Amino acid sequence: IPSVPRDVFAMGAGATAGIKGPLLSLPDVSFEDWFQLMCDSAALAREPCFAVTCRDRSGSFSSNGTLEWASTAWCELMEYERADVVHKAFSQIRGLQGPLTSESSKLMLASLVISKERLIEGITVVNYTGQSRRPLELTLSVQVFTWQGLSVAFMCTVTKWAEVLAALPQEIADDAWQEWLGMARAHVSRREQPCLLVLSRHDANREIVDSANDVWLKLCEFEEADVQSKAFSEIPGLQGQLTSEASKLQLATLMLTEQKEVKGLRVVNYTARTRRPLEIQLDVRIFKLKGKNVAFLSSITRVVEIAGSASFEPEPEDQVEFSPLSAEECQDLEVLHAKLEA
Repeated sequence: IPSVPRDVFAMGAGATAGIKGPLLSLPDVSFEDWFQLMCDSAALAREPCFAVTCRDRSGSFSSNGTLEWASTAWCELMEYERADVVHKAFSQIRGLQGPLTSESSKLMLASLVISKERLIEGITVVNYTGQSRRPLELTLSVQVFTWQGLSVAFMCTVTKWAEVLAALPQEIADDAWQEWLGMARAHVSRREQPCLLVLSRHDANREIVDSANDVWLKLCEFEEADVQSKAFSEIPGLQGQLTSEASKLQLATLMLTEQKEVKGLRVVNYTARTRRPLEIQLDVRIFKLKGKNVAFLSSITRVVEIAGSASFEPEPEDQVEFSPLSAEECQDLEVLHAKLEA
């Protein structure tokens, strides 16, 4: 991690809290001066690193981050001139992204804006070198800095990198995986709650719906063929005007979490036939294989019909709560965790 001194870090934190830090408080320093001091400190590190901010030039917060500084080591590694990359979003840097840059990695980086963590390690992304167009898999460690209560600055350090082979990583396909997948699908079909089994497809660099149970299909008015082997954005009619970017980013953070279960996520999805917007509350079980989050069991615990407006106050008949898991279903989940970890 770049050697950003504690006093620089605390200066940002102190400004956020409105309390005197070790050096300066909010009235004493501008964001621009603090950000520059952070970058100057990081420039002393040997590791390639770059800084991203979500404050635009007018000083307003923006959810679209721009790369505002890159170390000499990063420029040399990625074969770019500094002038080619600063003040630009990643998608605007010519040649940085390519066929092996997955949508999931872009979402993971975008989700840092809503992260509550101050340090996130182990983020992987494939970027391309500027001159030789070599794809490099970069592992990043990200320090998240807040200013006036918002996560607005991100110091990203490349902790390791490797040249990617021409072929994409192959999906796990051994007998043990197929056996586990059969058990997981059977569990989904038996569940009384509406639920989906979602897989991280390494061969296609995306997350896709593997299977949905009958309760989910009936609730959301879809046929199995409409959702199977598709990313959420590819399911016709599932997302709409009330499906917020924030909810998509919340779901994207599941790729990073170390937790075994995340409860209470909320997203607005639409029914297929009647196009009714439903506020859906989710509990998600995360399954790991060889240290990577590879499968997600997403269960609907509560549904509220919001009648086309996020401010709509639903009547009791517009709400449905599903029963908690039975003891047998909980035991099934523990067996699935143990089977995959073994």
